[in-house]
Amino acid sequence: MDFGPLHGAAIERCYTLSVMKSRSHRMRKSIWATLICAHVTVLCLGFSTAQAQAPISIATVIKESAAYQLRIVTLRGSITDLEALPPYMTRRGPVVGACLFTLKDGTGSIEVEVDRDCAESVDRTWRQNYIVRGILQMQGSKIFLLATEVRRGDE
Repeated sequence: MDFGPLHGAAIERCYTLSVMKSRSHRMRKSIWATLICAHVTVLCLGFSTAQAQAPISIATVIKESAAYQLRIVTLRGSITDLEALPPYMTRRGPVVGACLFTLKDGTGSIEVEVDRDCAESVDRTWRQNYIVRGILQMQGSKIFLLATEVRRGDE
């Protein structure tokens, strides 16, 4: 059966509307996801700064890791096993200058990830007495700190 050119135009219009609706739905989902991520970031960064100001021991952080999960903590210690990472790509764009290191304070050690400006933050010859501030994260049994600030403790 041939319904003529109007039938074809109607089908094409329905298809166009469904694609537009699908795009609109995805856009709304994307906007909500962005808003939720922004809200979580604000919550993570908005935790008590009094707790984050004074350095705490690594042993305390490891022992009470569930209480510190996704909270900003400040640690003091010596840097060992410094490893510069090659540039890599994330959803937010390229990451250049990232590194990994272990921070030790005499009570324990923790892996630290720095996602930018590591060469500027860590003096390659001076490895003792660093203040590292960041968000404590847990992935299974692995506990690490995503650093937001790395500086020498004598500054």
